[in-house]
Amino acid sequence: MREGKTVVFVEVKARATPSMGSPLEYIDPGKIRHLKKAIDFYLISKGWEDKLCRLDAVGIEYEIIAEDEYILGNIEYVQDLTGW
Repeated sequence: MREGKTVVFVEVKARATPSMGSPLEYIDPGKIRHLKKAIDFYLISKGWEDKLCRLDAVGIEYEIIAEDEYILGNIEYVQDLTGW
């Protein structure tokens, strides 16, 4: 996704079990390092090394009520996880 001249990468995490914590809690420093490496590779492959970019995150909580049926709960959006 692009926002103006910034390339925006979005990590999406979803959880059906609230007892396991917020989906965004699973985006730890190790995961961010892994994502940054993948983003760097992508930018280089596109010749976009000079582009501004940022990493955002979306956390989705839902409840399964039947097979293939769910109720959407909380959605959290965090802009700029890394502060690039």
